[in-house]
Amino acid sequence: MRSVRNSFWRPPGHDEHGSGPEFYTYHSEPTQYRGYEIFCVVQTKLRNGRPWAGQYDVVKDNVCIHQRVTLDGAKKAVDEMLEKEA
Repeated sequence: MRSVRNSFWRPPGHDEHGSGPEFYTYHSEPTQYRGYEIFCVVQTKLRNGRPWAGQYDVVKDNVCIHQRVTLDGAKKAVDEMLEKEA
């Protein structure tokens, strides 16, 4: 079991909106991708052959920084972040 900080969380009374709990807890091993960890929270479900539900969290340095519906989407988020850094 592993807990990481939720970058989207904001304390009560904060001006910005945040979502979810302050920490996420994962019970499975992450997929390692280009220096990031991707945790499958809910496997992608298809409707009419298209993804419509799922959750993959992208984690760097014990902080969840992105959430996507598919594993490929999570990997794409990592690729985009690395492109911006280059």
